[in-house]
Amino acid sequence: MSAYLSTASLLIYPQAPEWSDSKSVLIDPLRSLGLAGDAIASDSHYAGERFLDHIAFMGCAPNIRFAPDADSEKFTHIRIHRYNAITALIGTHAPAPRCSQCKKGFAYSASQLDHLDTNSLWTCTHCQHAAAPWQYHWRKSAGFARVFIEITDIYLKEAIPQQTLLDALQQFSGTEWKYCYLF
Repeated sequence: MSAYLSTASLLIYPQAPEWSDSKSVLIDPLRSLGLAGDAIASDSHYAGERFLDHIAFMGCAPNIRFAPDADSEKFTHIRIHRYNAITALIGTHAPAPRCSQCKKGFAYSASQLDHLDTNSLWTCTHCQHAAAPWQYHWRKSAGFARVFIEITDIYLKEAIPQQTLLDALQQFSGTEWKYCYLF
């Protein structure tokens, strides 16, 4: 299954793509860390008081807005996405994935993303190496999981989750966490 989000975002997701949580469990550690604050809507939250301790912004003057204003409804906040099956979230400008064996890029079809599970294997068109789609090198432009933490209004490589956040998520979930950008 694949899905596309419309805004530029930073996605944080478990390395074990089959990991899942119940609807209310993941937000509790995000709130206790101070990454997430008050709820905006179901599975959508304002940035918490320690958000900038966990997300480092690059550049000399990043423009971060934590609330909508009269000119725009766009602002940085946190959304949690849950899916019943492993889902691929891929940026609309994502480069071709590269094989982990021969390092060459190859094309894939959208239909290959429709039914992902832990047994899904893709075969490299160059060297015939077979691996799960999430084992290919997507250059931080795609994520595969059942649960994603989306930080909205973040552009490519503008923000990086700090190791303390990734470590806290690993301690909570029992699996390592990764990140990518959708733009």
